[in-house]
Amino acid sequence: MGGIEGSRGYVYQGLAAVIKSLTDSDWDRISIEYPTIGDKVDIALLSKGKVKMAIQVKSTDNSFAPGDLKKWITELYKDCNSPTYELTIIGNCPKAAKTFINSIKKYKSGQCDKEAMDSLAGFDTTLLDNADICVHVLPNDQEYLQAIMRDSLSHYMSSVGLNLLYDQTHFIAMNLLADELLKSTQGGSTSREELNECILSRFRMLAGEFTNDRTALCILSFSRGAGKAIVHSAKMLDLRDRFNGRHIKPEYDWNKDILPSVRAFIEQNTNQEVSYELHLETHSSIAFLIGQILDTKSGVDIFPIQKTAKGYELWQMNSCQIISYPELIVDNSIYSSELSDTALIINFSQEIKADVEQYINGVSLPIGRIISCSVEKTIATSFSIQNGTHAMALVGSICSALKARSANQKQARLHIFSAAPNAFMFFLGRASRGFGKCTLYEYDFEQEANCSYTPSISLN
Repeated sequence: MGGIEGSRGYVYQGLAAVIKSLTDSDWDRISIEYPTIGDKVDIALLSKGKVKMAIQVKSTDNSFAPGDLKKWITELYKDCNSPTYELTIIGNCPKAAKTFINSIKKYKSGQCDKEAMDSLAGFDTTLLDNADICVHVLPNDQEYLQAIMRDSLSHYMSSVGLNLLYDQTHFIAMNLLADELLKSTQGGSTSREELNECILSRFRMLAGEFTNDRTALCILSFSRGAGKAIVHSAKMLDLRDRFNGRHIKPEYDWNKDILPSVRAFIEQNTNQEVSYELHLETHSSIAFLIGQILDTKSGVDIFPIQKTAKGYELWQMNSCQIISYPELIVDNSIYSSELSDTALIINFSQEIKADVEQYINGVSLPIGRIISCSVEKTIATSFSIQNGTHAMALVGSICSALKARSANQKQARLHIFSAAPNAFMFFLGRASRGFGKCTLYEYDFEQEANCSYTPSISLN
């Protein structure tokens, strides 16, 4: 097979690979031109290193004959050990070929009649006893096949909560096809994680989330994971010399040394004419402080970079993203009717309420109300918040919960204890001008000192 026919065969093979990868969920790697002795496996779906489905794709401008189908199925079966085999034929399927395909279904269901037995004559039916074998028929029509591919992609993206317009879906589908065609020339394979990231990266591009045109700012106050931020950042504030790990050195003070340095850096390196991406390899208190400095009225276009299950992402608001998110669960309770301060406890990455209450009792903080927040239907992990849109929605809910404080409580101090991504704390800081007087706390996560909380930045 060569020339136009060969090129078309590769295109159809790529189309089939995209459709199969999007519609079949029971695999962790898909391989194009899977290597076998007879080279009969065009697409292989693998799970834990073993082939779970071997697929051969055939296309023609003519009609398929039953003898060809029998021959191809037998060759595919003998060429690869798999529990499932699929022959995908693209082209005209006449009555005799359709009868053979239906006869396979009848044999597997134990309902073989004379017509089926006659059609299966000359075919080794023990293959059907030993494996799940099917023939998938598609029309020899590229526009129709592209429509199937778009529909498969739309269904796939809907299953992970993404919503796209027709043109966006078509764009991503054709890009996936191009990827599969390249892999077919190299015998390449793709993991499910790589496919997800491939789709999501194109989705982020369409949603305006590429960061190529943003100026990078980085704030460092501890070293773990800071390498990526250093590489990507054009402007950087390095505070690591003022800390031993996560703990501030005795000769420095959060309010006298850290706060002024952060404020000066932000004010000197941001303006309303430039868009920014913010790398926060730092304490949550500093992330909150930056957000308050760059509050929603600052007019500065800046969004944080957050490490997620899908890699590093720019967390910004986008109406094209997931339609609904897990909502905020609030436990708003009176802790002491004689006191006026409020403790805001954010249990997103970890459940910290018990530790916070132990700290409050240990140091006799004057807490009158506790507002404890978590995310519904999720276990507290680093990935409880799905993206920037979700983060900002949760911030809005926290702001609403804080309005439940009495007038005396609003005039008193808000103590903020958080286990949440830094990007979220940045957003919370941006909305914090109406919180009143605030004190933030840092926890000894590495258990290097007191294994508890210490106050950090106080904002009046």
